[in-house]
Amino acid sequence: MDSDNYATPRQQTGKPCPGCGCVLSPGFTICVPCKAKNRAREEAERESQAKKTDNLSKAIAETEAAFPEVIRETDPARLDERLRSVVEGYDPTKRESWLLFGATRVGKTRTAFCLAQSFARTMGRPAQFYTMRKFEATIDQSFRDKRHGEVLQRIIDHPFLVIDDFGKERLTERLAVDIFAIIDERTSERRPTVITTNLTGDALEAKFAAIEPNLAAALVARLREFFRKAAAF
Repeated sequence: MDSDNYATPRQQTGKPCPGCGCVLSPGFTICVPCKAKNRAREEAERESQAKKTDNLSKAIAETEAAFPEVIRETDPARLDERLRSVVEGYDPTKRESWLLFGATRVGKTRTAFCLAQSFARTMGRPAQFYTMRKFEATIDQSFRDKRHGEVLQRIIDHPFLVIDDFGKERLTERLAVDIFAIIDERTSERRPTVITTNLTGDALEAKFAAIEPNLAAALVARLREFFRKAAAF
């Protein structure tokens, strides 16, 4: 007799197998085929869990690597009270976008990092971080490489996007159109986006209107409609 009390379906003189219902010999608890199926299922579950753990570790590492080292050292407890409340109340499963505005050096970028980190840890998907200087350079390089559409779509499709110092860019018509496309498509698909800026909505609209009047009002309307807001001065 098998030490685990297993039997083949041919030994049909006892209780039914809980897996398939075949009759087992007295003292046996499950048939050999069902035992094999159970072991295969358990192994698949272990592999699935290991993959999830690996993906989670990669998402967290990729997210943290996207931010400057000094920002990665952020202690949420030291944030401005209004910004700390954003971090403490943030629920990544709601897929919300945030507009963080206020004076320089009040912790807007650090708050964005905390939100991105929370998203990666909860959802197992990475966040991407762009300063406007980096974003402008990325777009310029994409044109030189003749890969603009591909690069723009990758930014649009990213699971979680942070745009830092929005409004500080050297705005051109081409850049204004790309910024609008990113915000428009990401809000349409409810992809979480966090934007930090020193400018109010009216100031942003005026900046964009000077370059691309047709997009200015539409851009600010999307920020007002689809982004939650937090101010710190």
